[in-house]
Amino acid sequence: MIYAGGKVSINEYGSKNTGEVPKDISSYDYKELKSMLPDILESNIMPFMAVYPDSKIMTFNRAFLEFLGYDREELLEKSIGDITPANILEHNLSMLNEVRNTGRPQKYEKEYIRKDGSTVPVEIFTHLVRDQGGRPLYFYSFITDISERKKAERLVLENLKREVILANISKLLAAARLDYGSILNVAVQRTAEYLGDSCVLSMLSKDGEMLENIAFHSNDPDLNKKLKDMFVRSPHRVDEGLSGNVLKTGVPLIINDIFQKEISDQIKPEYMSFMIASNTRRMLFVPVIYQDRPEGVLSISRSEDKGPFTQDDLKLLQNIADRAALAIENARLYNQAKQEIIERQKAEEYMRFLTRIGPIIFSSLDYEETLKKLADLAIPYLGDYCMVDIIEGGQIRRIAVAHTDKKKESSLLELSWQYPCDWNSPQATVTVLKTGKPIFIPEVGDADMSNYAINAEHVELVKKIGCRSAICVPLTAHGKILGSINLVMSDSGRNYTKKDFELAEELARRAAIALENAILYKEAQESREQAELYVDLMGHDINNMNQISMGYLEMAYELLNLDEITSELIMTPLRSLQNSSRLITNVRKIRQSKEGELKYKVIDAGEIINDIKGQFEKIPGREIIINYPDDGVFPVRANELLSDVFINLIENSIKHSRGPLTINISITSMIYGGREYYRFIVEDNGPGISDIMKTRIFNRLFRSNDNTKGMGLGLYLVKTLVNDFHGQVWAEDRVPGDHSRGSRFVILLPASK
Repeated sequence: MIYAGGKVSINEYGSKNTGEVPKDISSYDYKELKSMLPDILESNIMPFMAVYPDSKIMTFNRAFLEFLGYDREELLEKSIGDITPANILEHNLSMLNEVRNTGRPQKYEKEYIRKDGSTVPVEIFTHLVRDQGGRPLYFYSFITDISERKKAERLVLENLKREVILANISKLLAAARLDYGSILNVAVQRTAEYLGDSCVLSMLSKDGEMLENIAFHSNDPDLNKKLKDMFVRSPHRVDEGLSGNVLKTGVPLIINDIFQKEISDQIKPEYMSFMIASNTRRMLFVPVIYQDRPEGVLSISRSEDKGPFTQDDLKLLQNIADRAALAIENARLYNQAKQEIIERQKAEEYMRFLTRIGPIIFSSLDYEETLKKLADLAIPYLGDYCMVDIIEGGQIRRIAVAHTDKKKESSLLELSWQYPCDWNSPQATVTVLKTGKPIFIPEVGDADMSNYAINAEHVELVKKIGCRSAICVPLTAHGKILGSINLVMSDSGRNYTKKDFELAEELARRAAIALENAILYKEAQESREQAELYVDLMGHDINNMNQISMGYLEMAYELLNLDEITSELIMTPLRSLQNSSRLITNVRKIRQSKEGELKYKVIDAGEIINDIKGQFEKIPGREIIINYPDDGVFPVRANELLSDVFINLIENSIKHSRGPLTINISITSMIYGGREYYRFIVEDNGPGISDIMKTRIFNRLFRSNDNTKGMGLGLYLVKTLVNDFHGQVWAEDRVPGDHSRGSRFVILLPASK
């Protein structure tokens, strides 16, 4: 059976903690593991163990139990710290952290403490399992006993001679490929064990300014960490010290007394302190050269009691250095070739992506629909979320938002509402739209967030959504900036590369062409509609004739004592004439609004609504109730057509309903983008508006699919006027999710003082 436990743990420093495993982790994890692997693992001769992220033992198989010699109950009370030698515990934990941080399984060596107190070397192949939210659940490892391999290695070391060392190191270096760093460390270790006390391989940095210590070893384990710390604290420039001289001249250097003044003066004080502490007296330096090109320095040091370095030592060390140079160059070529293959594969993926997305962004002349599709298609391939902004009427409008996590997509929309982009904002989108230059931040830091955020609260909201790596590219066509695309990596843990940035620019270039085509088409459509609108104005004369006809019909209805059938014969043409006149009036008002003929002033919207209310409460044959609590002053900057916004909304509710009708009107104040707005709600208990109709009712010349007459300019007028007042209008369900229980129109207008 698979055994599970977990009462003893170690913290990040390796000390012991006691306590129950949290139920929300242990019960779920263990059930999952137990259901997946029981028979396979129990029958496997390879030891297996799983631990929680805090290093508590979670489960193991019988092979592992027998491998360490514990009873089941004993082992269930142990933690990683209890069965790992103290001197390697930190390394063991660092490897678990490596698995956690990179998400890649890791193979590494360590030792276990058996019940009898003996230690046994093993090779561990460790994996990490995460939950759907990306949180670590548990590590699981397959364990191989490498005692025999370690024993053989010690035997080789004991019998190693000079020629064998060179052959062995040559073989190691010849095999260097991707993991050449670890092979070089082994080679340096072998060199130190045979020729001295410690060995260091230093190579030129990419910029050629520094000597970087890529491999080092001291035969004294306690000095290895000090050696590493010293290199970190005091990096070595190429123009200083003994190593610098050897690199510059290409001539080996034997020093059998480092305390000679002309020698000690060239050694950094911190290096000299280390040499004194390690009892170092003698040093040997040889250049690492490849095809007459200096690449680095290989050095060896030893104490006085091991005797002076000889020319034979120098020849051996130079041979090792020559082979190291060849191995490093081979590794570079190998990695370069592999990287070229990866880049070629990536380029093919990019082309497939562009090939797939191209027909979609050019398939429609509705640029809102096109850009929303673009945002959806960009994730998750090009980011965890995407935002698209356009310049419309001289203002910046966010037209599309998409996130791989729909909950965070809602938060992203709220963020866009709370912090809209305007031309004075420091946000990256605005910077790109102003300059036409892209922004590429491979790794976003706190400073980047502060630079592009409006305030500290903005920074915190962005951090909550996540922003690890970011690209913002302009949508530019024929030298004109039309908009921008924001791409962001967050939850996936990925970072953008230069190739990703190039792909984003190419995507933006193609999207800009599609956007320009759609804008030109829309402008042409609007021009045509404008021309048609002026033709509609010819209805002025018709309206005059309508008024005369309506006057006579109304007089006949009021003065003649008519029966019901005859009355309807008069009322039917009267209603038709009223609708025709209303249409002509709306056309006139739209023209006035579009041409800016009306002056703007501060108007109390509450007073306007209160005046309108009485006009509709006494309609023949209808019971109409309009509820509006007249409880405040709501000043907005508008013109005399503000009343038509609410008149058309109320008329719309009455026209598209039958029988008794209740209309509720309310006004509240809200803050949006740091500015005060009034939120007007006009809702009714009529038949409602379906979701598909909500997207169409504000279009010019829209006809409903019910039996009501009319050309549909009423709601088009509402949208036109609200836009002119720098506001927004949309339709909702009065009861969310059930459109049949009435409609709700929401209007946002900026408050005025």
